[in-house]
Amino acid sequence: MKTKILDCTLRDGGYYNNWDFESGLVEAYLQSMVALKVDFVEIGLRSLQNNSFRGGFAYSTDTFLSDLNIP
Repeated sequence: MKTKILDCTLRDGGYYNNWDFESGLVEAYLQSMVALKVDFVEIGLRSLQNNSFRGGFAYSTDTFLSDLNIP
């Protein structure tokens, strides 16, 4: 049985910067995940509570995800 690897850096790390990551950082991160052969990357989350600004990784809409350059 093959082990699957999940990385949740963006979701968990977002608590420190209000889920507002710079696009260059995200692209470099995603390329690193490919190089490391990570099977799954948790991009963000979806919350029903949206009382204040949170970056796209706090409430990852379909449009936001489709705009990312996901390898």
